[in-house]
Amino acid sequence: MAARAVTEAVAALELLSDAELWRAAQAPLAEADRSQLETLNLKQQRENLTPAEQETLERLVRQYDRAVLLRAEAARLLKERGHDVSGLLTARSTTAT
Repeated sequence: MAARAVTEAVAALELLSDAELWRAAQAPLAEADRSQLETLNLKQQRENLTPAEQETLERLVRQYDRAVLLRAEAARLLKERGHDVSGLLTARSTTAT
């Protein structure tokens, strides 16, 4: 079911205006989720996660993957519509940790 929802979300991007696509292409993962994902990733490198932590990590990774896919597809559509999306790459690479 999750794959279908992602497929539908990607398809829905084609219906968005350029302004909406720009917002989608720049949409970050929620700060609380990003922080928890980072914390659990670091903890997993040092020790075993509890089953609940592992489940949370897997859920957050799926959310992150979905967000990246939607941002990439939004950028692709913007480029296809004639927009210069190179700034999206620069913005991400300078803020990535």
